[in-house]
Amino acid sequence: MPWQRQVLETATELDERGRFVYDTVLVTVPRQSGKTTLVWPLMLWWAITRPRATVFYTAQTGKDARDRFRDASKLIESSPFASVTRARWSAGDTGLDVPLNGSVIRTFSPGMAAVHGSTPGLVVLDEIFAFTDELGTAMLDGAIRPAQQTLTGRAQVWLISTAGDATSTFMRRLVDEARAGTRQGLAYFEWSRPADLDPYEPATLEAFHPAVGHTVTAADLLKIRPSSHAAWLRAFCNNWIDAAEPLISLDDWDSLATDLTPPPLHSIGIGYEAADSPDSLSAVFAAWRDDARRPCLALMHAAPGTTWLQPLLRRIHAAKPKGIAADDGGTSRAITAALVRDELDVASIGARDAATCTAELLDAIANKQLRHDGSQSMRRSIAVAQLQRRGDVVRFSRSRSTGSISALLAATAALYAYDNAQTVLPAPLVNF
Repeated sequence: MPWQRQVLETATELDERGRFVYDTVLVTVPRQSGKTTLVWPLMLWWAITRPRATVFYTAQTGKDARDRFRDASKLIESSPFASVTRARWSAGDTGLDVPLNGSVIRTFSPGMAAVHGSTPGLVVLDEIFAFTDELGTAMLDGAIRPAQQTLTGRAQVWLISTAGDATSTFMRRLVDEARAGTRQGLAYFEWSRPADLDPYEPATLEAFHPAVGHTVTAADLLKIRPSSHAAWLRAFCNNWIDAAEPLISLDDWDSLATDLTPPPLHSIGIGYEAADSPDSLSAVFAAWRDDARRPCLALMHAAPGTTWLQPLLRRIHAAKPKGIAADDGGTSRAITAALVRDELDVASIGARDAATCTAELLDAIANKQLRHDGSQSMRRSIAVAQLQRRGDVVRFSRSRSTGSISALLAATAALYAYDNAQTVLPAPLVNF
């Protein structure tokens, strides 16, 4: 596509000495733009044209990086390059070899040890909105740059992502520097919706989305739009969704984090919230009260999509927790209905009970009585959470929040399950 060609031709520009003009490339585009078919040809080109080259690639997690490689490998296998490459699928070493010249492409899990002992000419960090400033800076300045120091002018770092939210501090700093033109050696590319254009108007999508008219249409995108307005703005309009007035201060929230040891499963409440789109998270939380009757919250599991959610909840139910509950709204309603049809004891939280839970949780935070395990998925929810009022009912709002609050809703439901479900007999210990 034209946008991909523009990025590749500009970002790989060489100076009169044959060195890269830019050592860092930052690209931010909406979903469905074609990021995979931008960066994997880049990495393949790099590996094929440079003997014994090492290329590294990662995304939000090591699993995400392997999933992206799986998508890319299907394209490579159906191309002429299949004859000169070989995929590796071992658990600790997933990537691509170029046997003729000894070059390799490796996927890795984000972290300081990612490129240790290597001299990578090219490193690609995908979906950097998910990285905290501490993690992103540690990788970029503490691991990658030192590993490339002997390749001055011959190495690059590419950073790719859709826009982030209030917790995307690493990416936001880079974007602010790029827009201000204060970062040397940076090539910056951004395609996003201008703030004055209607986000649901097909003509708007045609005006800014770089893949519309090439691989997708505006109608295609509108058909798959998530139910959350904030999720649509971030994912498909590439607009930042920071909450201008956070409902809960992140400083206050962070001060309540502590090491938690959950009690046996039969003594805790379980809450869940289902993702409202394939790209957003579903979450399962545990809740209990300590000896001082303070609410305690701990993440059990969070992952994209919903296919994993029912199997996990069935296993948890078999271990007989004190209670299982979910908010009676969004995608969770269908999950609850399916579980109830199978005669699982799951509570559905109506609007008034949800309002009571919301008030109790906010009060516990304000009075510094709540304890939590510091999970990042919950922190993201806290950063973007907003309330909605209908009559005298005030509760956390999926639609008004500026990002996904699945973790917060799951935690709130877990506390409801603990406080309202009947105690059941202990079951055999089950590890999750």
